[in-house]
Amino acid sequence: MPELETLRSGQSAPAERKFDVPILPYGIDLEDADLGLGLQRVVLGRTDLADVGFGARVREGRLSPSPFAATFAGVPFEGLLGLDLRSEVPEVSLAMSTGEVDIGALLRRLGVAEDLDGRANALQVEITGRGSRLRDMAERSTFEARLLGGELAVRGASHEPLARIRLNEAIIAAPAGKRIAARVDGALDDTPVEILVWSGTLADFARDATKVPFSVNANSAGARLTLEGEVALPLGRGGQLTLEMSGERLDSLSGLARVALPPWGPWSIRGPFQMTPTGYEVRRLQVRVGTSRLNGTGRLDVTGARPRLDVRITAPNVQLDDFPPRAARAGVPSRPAMPEDLRATARGAATQTQDLLSAAFLRRLDAYFDVEVRQVLSGNDRLGDGKLVAQIVEGHLYLGPAEVNLPGGTAKLSISYDPTKGAIDLAAGAYIERFDYGILARRLRRADDVKGFFSLNFELSGKAPSLDTIMNQANGRIDFAIWPTDVRAGIFDLWSVNVLLALLPFIDPNSESRVNCVVGRFDLNDGKLRDDTMVIDTTRVRVRGAGGANFETEALGFRFRPRAKGLALLSLQTPLQVTGTFTDYSIGVEAGDVLATILRLLGSVVVVPFEWLTQGPLPRDGADVCTDPLRQTGAAKR
Repeated sequence: MPELETLRSGQSAPAERKFDVPILPYGIDLEDADLGLGLQRVVLGRTDLADVGFGARVREGRLSPSPFAATFAGVPFEGLLGLDLRSEVPEVSLAMSTGEVDIGALLRRLGVAEDLDGRANALQVEITGRGSRLRDMAERSTFEARLLGGELAVRGASHEPLARIRLNEAIIAAPAGKRIAARVDGALDDTPVEILVWSGTLADFARDATKVPFSVNANSAGARLTLEGEVALPLGRGGQLTLEMSGERLDSLSGLARVALPPWGPWSIRGPFQMTPTGYEVRRLQVRVGTSRLNGTGRLDVTGARPRLDVRITAPNVQLDDFPPRAARAGVPSRPAMPEDLRATARGAATQTQDLLSAAFLRRLDAYFDVEVRQVLSGNDRLGDGKLVAQIVEGHLYLGPAEVNLPGGTAKLSISYDPTKGAIDLAAGAYIERFDYGILARRLRRADDVKGFFSLNFELSGKAPSLDTIMNQANGRIDFAIWPTDVRAGIFDLWSVNVLLALLPFIDPNSESRVNCVVGRFDLNDGKLRDDTMVIDTTRVRVRGAGGANFETEALGFRFRPRAKGLALLSLQTPLQVTGTFTDYSIGVEAGDVLATILRLLGSVVVVPFEWLTQGPLPRDGADVCTDPLRQTGAAKR
């Protein structure tokens, strides 16, 4: 009668009282009975049991497994039901199955999860319950469900699928009084994935609990995802969770991400994870790549036309060796850079960048990154502090300013990159002031004892079908200056620098001579490079050059005329020609220049003193051309 009283309008029993009710009335005698049962609707807390049909014979308080049919949470099932009433604690066994089933609808009607969709080809369920009251039955029952074939989709805060899993098999099991555990074996695209889930007990779900413990471990493509904490029911309504992702190499996830990720690692991401009204948030974000540690926040807003990712990072130090541009070739001995190496390096870097920054990838979301580093390291070299700001807006990447403050100057980089209109539209600027290029040589494993300083002003804009052909029709300028302590060609991947360095043994073979500077200033128009100024200055000789190159054909042609410092009577000073291509060039003299040199040699007794008196002597330290050799940014040629 107390339970029937709750049916009166406006009254309801407390949740705990409704949960703690007897299954069978006290005093009922089912020692021997023939049962024919038809029920239109049975209310079971989170869902209903409908259209029940059951017929069986009970003998001596025991019902042998007998066939039944019913609709549970809107899904029609058939199975076998067994009942044992011979002891004070009744025991019921249930085995039921169905064919194709809508998993998302079933879980939503059960009030278990809201953010799962999908179908299974078959569902099999086995339950063994013990107890005379609902509470006892929930706490002492065992449960196992098996899903075979089909697909699962995990929806995000925007109700759009975050991941689709092709399902091989999923098993959900709950031993008596213990947490529910699920194992999912399937594939993300063509990549195998294994997911393990733990949550509350059957009693937690049966009594309409509002929160349950929750943990997930997912393994795929050499990476692991873990979520630990507490969630609200139905699943998908939020909670307090800690997120951790980790792996040995980031590029192992390239297949899942559908983009060529860089070969960085080992890596990990960790932080408290929660759903917000607009998406997701990870506060106190901790990022690790190799020995580098970064801290910050990350937010994902999914309410707009495209998701927006906002990441703000600070770090006490970042080791550049943890972020290699490409995988190191293990076991390959280091050797001087050859022309084919330079070509392969440039093309490889362009291809990797274009694969990573594909139009499809950049259109997936808008993003804002703000990274500040107090100390930038390259191996054992300490560069200084640095910062990076980058944005992705409607498929267009803006990078910059990216800045590293060096002990003697700064290095800045800005890039605008748009691959969304059928071609690569690129604008870039790089500005480096007196950078110790020995650090660069050590980073590229070209040499460990190279010393000197390097400045660069580089401005470029162009449009091309692919990034490795962007220079063919590009416009801009390239200015560089080198103040070497140890002179070696092949240190730089910039071919024009190496051409000038390769000239040094020809123009000034004296081992006692010191190179003051090497300067090159070039203008680029429609892929054709012309000199503004080219100077090589040593303590004994100054060389000026003129000429140009074509990036589309890779042909080059330069002429260099040396002039000795001081009264160099009877000095040959033969002009040098550089011809060929970027990766296969030769240095020599023309026959006409040899004849002109001989005539100049004979007249040098008169001409050289006259030049010395009218033009003045060239300074041994090259201060007039080496002190401030680059054009100012945006300034006219000088």
